[in-house]
Amino acid sequence: GADKMVSVLQLKAAFHQNILFRVVHSSAEAQLMDNASFMLLNKIFDEFASLWINMKVKVKDKEDHEAQQYKFRPRAFKIEDIIEIDISTLGSLSANESFSEWLELLSEEEFTEGKKSNEEHETLEEDWNVMQDSVLNNMVHIHNQLFGSIDLVQTPGIIQISDADRLSSFIDSYTLGIGMIKDLEGLSSSTLDAKLVPEHLLRLCLEHEQKFISSHKSAHAYNFYKDSNASVMAKMVELITALQQRILSLLNEWDDHPALQKILDVIEMIMAIPLSTPLAKALSGLQFLLNRVRMLQETVSKFPLSDQLEPISVLVSTWQKLEFECWPALLDEVQGQFEVNSGKLWFPLYSVLQHRHCADIADYNQSTVQSLEDFIQTSSTGEFRKRLQLLLAFHGQISTGIYRGSYSSPCQMENVKILYNIFGFYVQFLPTILEYIEVKRRSIEMELKDFLKLCRWERPQSYLSMENSKRTRQKLRKLIQKYTDLLQQPVMLILNQELAQSKMITQSIQGPKLPSDSFDKNREMLNVACNQTRFREKDWSVWIVDWRKEVDLALQNLHLGGKPDFDFPFFPFNDAEDVESTIRHCLALQSAPLVYQEERNQVWHTIEKICRTAIDCGDLWKDENKSLGKRRALSDLLKLLDSCGLSKRRSTFLEDQFESNQSSRWLLQPSYDVQHLLLTHGRLSSGDDVAASSQSQCSSQESLVTEWKTANQYYFKSIVSVQLLQQICLNFHKDFTLEQVNRSGSFIDHLVVIQQEQRAAAYGFAEHLRCLRKCVLPLENLFSSSIAFDSMTSRECSLTPNQHVTYKCMWQQKQLFDSLCAMSQDECLLLKTVESNHSATCQTVKAAASRVRAFIEEFVPDFQKSKVLLDNYLIGHNRVITTEAAVLHPYIISKQMEQSVFQNFLLIKKFEEHLCAFRSQDVDRRSVVEALLGPFEDILKKANLIVEEYNSALQTGNGPKNPDEESNCCEENISELEAGFGEAIKGAYKHIVDAFDRVGSLNNSHAFSQGSLGNITVESSI
Repeated sequence: GADKMVSVLQLKAAFHQNILFRVVHSSAEAQLMDNASFMLLNKIFDEFASLWINMKVKVKDKEDHEAQQYKFRPRAFKIEDIIEIDISTLGSLSANESFSEWLELLSEEEFTEGKKSNEEHETLEEDWNVMQDSVLNNMVHIHNQLFGSIDLVQTPGIIQISDADRLSSFIDSYTLGIGMIKDLEGLSSSTLDAKLVPEHLLRLCLEHEQKFISSHKSAHAYNFYKDSNASVMAKMVELITALQQRILSLLNEWDDHPALQKILDVIEMIMAIPLSTPLAKALSGLQFLLNRVRMLQETVSKFPLSDQLEPISVLVSTWQKLEFECWPALLDEVQGQFEVNSGKLWFPLYSVLQHRHCADIADYNQSTVQSLEDFIQTSSTGEFRKRLQLLLAFHGQISTGIYRGSYSSPCQMENVKILYNIFGFYVQFLPTILEYIEVKRRSIEMELKDFLKLCRWERPQSYLSMENSKRTRQKLRKLIQKYTDLLQQPVMLILNQELAQSKMITQSIQGPKLPSDSFDKNREMLNVACNQTRFREKDWSVWIVDWRKEVDLALQNLHLGGKPDFDFPFFPFNDAEDVESTIRHCLALQSAPLVYQEERNQVWHTIEKICRTAIDCGDLWKDENKSLGKRRALSDLLKLLDSCGLSKRRSTFLEDQFESNQSSRWLLQPSYDVQHLLLTHGRLSSGDDVAASSQSQCSSQESLVTEWKTANQYYFKSIVSVQLLQQICLNFHKDFTLEQVNRSGSFIDHLVVIQQEQRAAAYGFAEHLRCLRKCVLPLENLFSSSIAFDSMTSRECSLTPNQHVTYKCMWQQKQLFDSLCAMSQDECLLLKTVESNHSATCQTVKAAASRVRAFIEEFVPDFQKSKVLLDNYLIGHNRVITTEAAVLHPYIISKQMEQSVFQNFLLIKKFEEHLCAFRSQDVDRRSVVEALLGPFEDILKKANLIVEEYNSALQTGNGPKNPDEESNCCEENISELEAGFGEAIKGAYKHIVDAFDRVGSLNNSHAFSQGSLGNITVESSI
């Protein structure tokens, strides 16, 4: 029935999650995601999406087509998920009259305003409540880690597996495995059980740690109302037991007094509360107990119970203070719950973006744009950041699939463009939204802080009253509800309110009147642009000097410090001399760096003139009087823009807003490097304009990324300006003519087109540079060798003759050290957990665990060093998961690399010898120690096979190994490689000479006419 369906669904989800963890941890350890891993991830994501669609169909009884057509809307939030004290789940443990009274008394505490139905806001996937939230949250989180950015600041692909992640993955895997093998019987079960001794031990230690050591020190802030705290709850057992014994003795004296019997029932009910229950429920139970004793003392007779009640009262007071301490963290939990809710939109968003085929691309684009804009514009403020993260992650997944050839559908090509541009457009508003939330939150935090002071000033006796607790929690709920209401506000409402003040709005602006501070901000931005034009020539001169120095340095190194004494036949020194002569001739003429200098200066002068005129117009338009002067200023500005080469007859501008396929055409612009759309830490925290980012001091690479980010921010601000002008044009002032309005819109539209052309040219050039770096990288590894050229003799060469064999072996060694490092970390974590969870009296286990851990940790630094060296050689220095194919580029293997291969084999041999000696010391051959160290044998066996294969290849390919014969063999075997390398160098020299010849002749062959000077549309040609 339904239960069976639920259990099968949960089993499937847990199984897929386990595979997902394995793939991600493996990719993170290797810093590389191969094609097989990507395809497996893709299959798992498809399975999760299918589970969601199938369950939605079954729950809602919809047709397949209707089920997949998801309409985005604001999502409901229940404050009860944060602070509700629900004891109904304890009913099965205490089905007596006292429990009914407790439930009735506690129910009065419910805050009726927060109980209103939100049925009109509920979305379809909220009925998918049979799936564990943790499984879905983990899947969405991993998808974001792999393909998105965890904070919209850090570069995508950065995954660091923490100890908490490893333990969480282990618990899920262990639970799944136990559930799958529970029906095994007989010998197979006992054999498997023996192999799982370390896993059983770790699980027991984690359960002990959770209950008695660090249950209140989890990764997230402690929630008094929802999180268990077994170590603190256990303190009530002794106190309640003492009261129970006292009541039993009084019952003997009072012959089963009914009032005493009721108290005894309450005690038994409290004692039946599981240790995993949140502390708030236990506190409520103790308050109920004290309330019943007080009523007994007031209405029946006074029993001598003060000695037993006093410690309980002190404990209640202590727990109440603990409750107060967790209040500030509840705001973070509310925010976290909004992000969890928005994360569930991963499934409908996946269904929107995973159409493999479409009949009409134009219709598909229009439908996708509408869905994604609804996805963002229906967001609440609390979900806005998470929804942006989802867009970015899907862009990363689809673009990776296209790069690998896994996705070839035209629909996916269009998805990448739409996702890139929608994300880039809306992410610019995130600092504004976060700043708005932060300002409002500080006010709520002050109210909460003041209320907390009042609560702490209360007399301790007031903590014992359930009535006081009700009033306190109702006030707390109001404050939490206030913050919830803030996060539930529609994000577009906030943007229209906040961004209208800075003249950056997208929709829904009513009337042309704007606050005066918008002119001040625009003036500041234009001043920045003017300053850029002033210092551009100075920067250009500095760049020329630096560039000349770089060229001189390259020319000095061209001969490697002069022609060497040894014979290096493949190195074309005569060609190098020709290159040096040509370049120095170009530098002497000073033609290369000064090409188009006059034209460039004219363009920058024109840009400065436009900015100055715009500033003057802004100052004039800010004045409420001088209507005639305003019209004249606008006319002069339009004439200036016309004279600068901008088109005044782009007649489709005003009509575009009525054509959905035209108004969103900018969303179909190409997708570039998404890293350049991410925010900076300073901008995310302050929300200030983009000019501030250029003032920060950073490395050259970081500075380059910052320049890209700034350029993209200005581009998307321009898109906002176009949309703003379109809205204003719908209801322009009577002082302006339709012709002026159309010209203004045409000029703005043309400027955006110029920006788009410039971005395309800049990113195209950047892609060529990236390809050049990729091709040069093998040479970097060759010439960065510790074997210096000037120390070589005629018998030495830096290239190893065993190129293919050594390259293959390096990849095999990388896999070995990836496995060794991962296994060492896992086992050390297990042993640390065992040590920390055994008492001082259990020295045997602690000593054994410590000894094994010390042995493994002795080799971990060497394993890590070899792994890092191989990673740097094979996949580069970036600490992100490389999503390219496994063979990134054809490497040239130096003798230094070959030597490191031999050293790695020696390290593995040393570890094998020490492991054998260590295991021989364990006379008892304990099963746990054997189970821990046994898996290393599998890796060592694989390593020995690789050694045999490598040595066999060397012997087969290179023959005798005495020094003279080896040198002759080296010269003979790499002669073909030398010849090919020499031809490549000659070709590179030829390209360099041709490039400098063309640059030197540009002034004469591409001179601009006098009339085109100052035309900003020719800047792309310059």
